[in-house]
Amino acid sequence: KGSNAWAIAPSRSASGNAMLLANPHLPWSDLFLWYEAQVTAPGYDAYGAALVGIPVLAIAFNDNLGWTHTVNTHDGWDIYELPLVEGGYRFDGKVRAFQTEKKTLQVKQDNGMLRSETLAIQHSIHGPVVAQKDGKALALRVVGLDRDRVLEQWWDMGRAKNLAQFEAALKRLQLPMFTVMYADRDGYIMHLFNGQVPVRSQGNFEDWESIIPGDTSKTLWTKIHPYQDLPRAVDPPSGWLQN
Repeated sequence: KGSNAWAIAPSRSASGNAMLLANPHLPWSDLFLWYEAQVTAPGYDAYGAALVGIPVLAIAFNDNLGWTHTVNTHDGWDIYELPLVEGGYRFDGKVRAFQTEKKTLQVKQDNGMLRSETLAIQHSIHGPVVAQKDGKALALRVVGLDRDRVLEQWWDMGRAKNLAQFEAALKRLQLPMFTVMYADRDGYIMHLFNGQVPVRSQGNFEDWESIIPGDTSKTLWTKIHPYQDLPRAVDPPSGWLQN
């Protein structure tokens, strides 16, 4: 259950070269349909795979290195419960107004024609409101909404020629989640718990899996951990890495 990835150091391989196994586990249907491709362009030559609709390689190798991803136990989103009051919601002992955003959607009708419908979205300081009931609202806070260069990061990972260049791309932290398993021609192997991980001031993983009180700034995270905080292993004495 879940994807597999292995990186084998030269000391553990019969060939004396580093090895990488990519074994993603997703259904061959719907949003999870993979395609294989080789992309050759000036300064770029890599072979790998991506989900249909993603225009760059997400799992790939070039002449110098390769990488793959697995899903990690990453909590980059939270549901906050807000007490509703007249004029908005209560936050830090004061009434704070919702911000309203309007979106126009094209809705397909039974006769095949499209009809424009307006969707009003309320936002709290936490994020968009996804439900309201019994005098309370639920707002969703998600990492990555302010980081829109993940495709560029994947592209530069595919252009990298060594571990230093590869990590320079990873340090941008544009990819909101997924572990990274890596091996290269120089014999380096690496496993990174990658992701945009919120800096939370209190509680443990289980606490933040529940609905979070949203009436106080004490529970509102505003930063993510920098790259140097993320769990990472390079060239372990065991000679192998697995996830």
